[in-house]
Amino acid sequence: MVVVVGAVLIGLAIRPHGARTISAPDATFEAPAEWSHTSGSTGIVKDPSFPTATWEENFLRDPVDVILVAKLKGEIAVGPDDFHAHLEVIKAGMVEGLRQAGATLEAGPTETEFDGLPGLEVRIERPTPTGEEARSRLVLGFSGSDQYLIRCQFDENHEDEVLDACQHVIDTFHRT
Repeated sequence: MVVVVGAVLIGLAIRPHGARTISAPDATFEAPAEWSHTSGSTGIVKDPSFPTATWEENFLRDPVDVILVAKLKGEIAVGPDDFHAHLEVIKAGMVEGLRQAGATLEAGPTETEFDGLPGLEVRIERPTPTGEEARSRLVLGFSGSDQYLIRCQFDENHEDEVLDACQHVIDTFHRT
């Protein structure tokens, strides 16, 4: 099994610096008001290994520093009640999917949770589709066959800003 991962996700700085509320089809969250925003993949250089999303919201500080929030369809249904029963298979699938996409795993997968969903987090290094050096924090939450992905991609000059924005997106993410 290859777990669905590999997108671009963009975040926010903090509410006082101009966060805006985003209403996706079945979730809301806050993202940086100053960053460019697109729904879907219009105008986004997509990683060819990224699966088709049910929906996605992209926030771009610049072409490399990006936060993507997306809802994906998983290969198996996993929720809070059976997450640990499938954990090793999910981790192995995630690592293999990242390897196939050309990513170098820096940390994880580690267990996490957001909006009450069980999840996994990884840190990776991988060039962007346009060839720039970039690292990413990926957080994937499981809700049945739905997977919610938050991917925060950054270069070394904007790591703190993007990771702060990323954490705010995660902290304010709520399924509706």
